[in-house]
Amino acid sequence: MILRQLTDEVSLKGINTINESSIVNVPANTETTVITLTATVDHKIFRISVSGDDYAKYRLYIDTNLVETRRAGPQRTLDFIFNSPLLLTTGQILDIKVLHCFTGDQLDFESTIYSRV
Repeated sequence: MILRQLTDEVSLKGINTINESSIVNVPANTETTVITLTATVDHKIFRISVSGDDYAKYRLYIDTNLVETRRAGPQRTLDFIFNSPLLLTTGQILDIKVLHCFTGDQLDFESTIYSRV
């Protein structure tokens, strides 16, 4: 599986949003789920966008297995882009979890999962 982080705009033509979520007041040093998708049908995932109030580590899990870890820096937004689609089959569970280390801060985070039509 090949992932890349994009800094330029990405065309969303032909792509559907299949799930979006946000969480607020996430405490420091606590891995917290931003978004969960339980596949009721097969999905070909092409992009997952994540963003938040500050620097953070994002982890992509499928069926509780860690697949990829990414870190958001000064731009505070990043995309998981799959050159070949990530196939999520019926019954599988995809989670994006976030971890930040700003002690004393409770931050907000968002995520969107996209599938190609």
